[in-house]
Amino acid sequence: MEMARGDPRNVAYILHWDGFQPFDGKYNHGSELLKSRLLTCVKEERQKQSEIFVVGFVPTYLLPERRPVALDPFLLPLIEEIEDGFINGIEVDNYAFSLPQFPSGPTKLRHLILLVTADHVALCEICKALFCKENPCRGCKCGSTLVPVSNHYYYGEYRKSTKYPWPKRNIDDELETLQAIEDEERKTVAQEMAKAAGFTGLSILHRLNVLYGFDYRRHCVFDVMHTVALGVVKKHLSYLLDNDLLDRSTVQERLSHVPWTAEFLSSRYPSKFSRMGFWKAEEFQKFAYPLSEVLLGGLLPNEHYEAWECLARIVEFLYCQGRNGWTVDSAAIFQNIVLRYNILVEESQGLNTCHVVNHNITHIHEDVLNFGSPDNYWCYNFERAVKRYIAISSNHKNIEITFARTELRREVLKVRSSLKSQEGYFKKDISYPEKRHYQSLPTLESDLQHFTTEASHLTAICGVLVGRLKPIHLSDASQMNSICAHLTACFGANHSSNNDLAEECRSIFFTNPDRVGGVLYRLGEHVVYTLPSNGQEKLLTLTKLVRIKVNEEYHLFATGDCLEPVMHGSDAVIHQWGKHALLRPAGVEITIPSSCIQQKVMLYPEPDNLTDPSFYVCIDYQRPHFPITDVIIPSYPEVGDMLLVKGDDPEPWRALALTVQQRNNVVQVHFYVPHPRWGRQSGCWVREGTRSQQVHFKSIIGISSGTWRSGRSIYKEDQRSIPRSKTLKNG
Repeated sequence: MEMARGDPRNVAYILHWDGFQPFDGKYNHGSELLKSRLLTCVKEERQKQSEIFVVGFVPTYLLPERRPVALDPFLLPLIEEIEDGFINGIEVDNYAFSLPQFPSGPTKLRHLILLVTADHVALCEICKALFCKENPCRGCKCGSTLVPVSNHYYYGEYRKSTKYPWPKRNIDDELETLQAIEDEERKTVAQEMAKAAGFTGLSILHRLNVLYGFDYRRHCVFDVMHTVALGVVKKHLSYLLDNDLLDRSTVQERLSHVPWTAEFLSSRYPSKFSRMGFWKAEEFQKFAYPLSEVLLGGLLPNEHYEAWECLARIVEFLYCQGRNGWTVDSAAIFQNIVLRYNILVEESQGLNTCHVVNHNITHIHEDVLNFGSPDNYWCYNFERAVKRYIAISSNHKNIEITFARTELRREVLKVRSSLKSQEGYFKKDISYPEKRHYQSLPTLESDLQHFTTEASHLTAICGVLVGRLKPIHLSDASQMNSICAHLTACFGANHSSNNDLAEECRSIFFTNPDRVGGVLYRLGEHVVYTLPSNGQEKLLTLTKLVRIKVNEEYHLFATGDCLEPVMHGSDAVIHQWGKHALLRPAGVEITIPSSCIQQKVMLYPEPDNLTDPSFYVCIDYQRPHFPITDVIIPSYPEVGDMLLVKGDDPEPWRALALTVQQRNNVVQVHFYVPHPRWGRQSGCWVREGTRSQQVHFKSIIGISSGTWRSGRSIYKEDQRSIPRSKTLKNG
């Protein structure tokens, strides 16, 4: 047996399987391609489309249909190369970089496939799984229901699954069955066996299992782009429109007044509701978060809006909060939101809307725990790279060969150019610019990767002006007083000079300490700022960005129109849809140091009065903290359960389930009250003297755990079973 020492310089790949139409759908000429991307490099580099390399093109229009082994010959060379590179290693003549205990020079590296990503159908092809039917999930044995009218399988019983989770699949337990299906030569027998097992054979990827434990059941991830944006969000929105639960004209009017920031406008964004059939994943994602709760507020019945509210939180978690990092607790919260969403969808829309994508999102948290944030392996960049191949000029004959030769030429030239530019990698570190200004954003972005730690820190705090500078005179007395007060606080002396010369710019850039890159703030945008004196967050609309030179040192200031919260008595008013703060112009202009700027927000006009709003809804789409700390998952009551029922009291009522009517979603219960002698603090409950009553599932907020005493006349409750501070709860 040959032993190998682990080396942090070893290479790991992410594999992507994708199908496309090279002739833009004009001809029935389906092709598929296998792409790879290096995972063992910095995130900002591996996210570039130029870092996507093609393993091979597959002319699927020539392959026999419904033959699971048809793709194996195209995957075999890759698997053999991975096996050889993992076992024997790859000789490197002169590795340029050194690490502790791993010096530069000649070395032997190994490589492996860490994970595979694709849409659901493509992953089923490469894993030899059935993408629908009775057992479509490669992660668990989920339940399914065949609806005779549509002859389709649907996947529900989510409320029950919260109490009795579906059993997980173990490839070791099914290995003999999968091999038997693979070896079966009778087509009809193999189909029956596959229908029962959920797989059409043993994937060739299983050969990597004996090498380093690659399990294609768990290491083929569920892509967020196809599963959430193009799956759940699209299907949910289509259901609301097809069933006339939304007024298209009202939604379109609200959508046309969305104040999209430059970050949203830099790519595709939802603008016309009538063209929803042509929306891409980005449009569905941006519609769902951050504005959908305000756009749909008051237009949907409560039960449908409650489900959509969960979907907005799912999108926010995946595309915003989750990109700042995940923890075990945050993954658990996300999973609870997913379970709550599926339960609400099943009960408000019916079983016919519970497709396989609804079930697939229940496994996203497992991929997060295995591989981190989904933006590390989602398919956005892989899908965009397809345009590069379609744009290749060809004579429409043997186009896969044309694509392969062109891609090979690109990859060879890229490697050669990277070798020539290795000297540029050691570019001298760049300090924070003394003038705090860059002429253009591309120049700044190219220098950011060479900023020193101190320069990045100062850019994150004070920012850097970007664009052309325009000399101005500061004629406003209040503005001059604010600037002088700040300079006095900085230098400890009175700087009330008559020098009113300054320079104005239209934008300022701040680096993001949590992510690569940063945010560009422009005039006219709305920002949150905090003054050092009180630390209270306030908002203003940027109207001017200036640079002032004092004692051979430059200082940056921002001027803007203040916004104040809408008050009801002594309390700030919160919008009922989305729970955002309400603001209105204060009629006051203020000048602050650029270091006071915290983040960017959007102000949406009053939804019921878009043309002449009396207030604005503050959309904090960059909020640093997720607004939910706990989630109430709708319970699955059974006879004998002690239920926690939402009533008029702050504390939930206790009720013993006598009978359960699943069809009507009601429970016949006996209510229990605190023990008359020992009180609520004892945790002891006795039966109330009234007769049994009916309670709807929506009123149940949990199931208590405890024990019976004195012949089941006294119920002793475990205090830990009582739900406390909840944000998402039953309506």
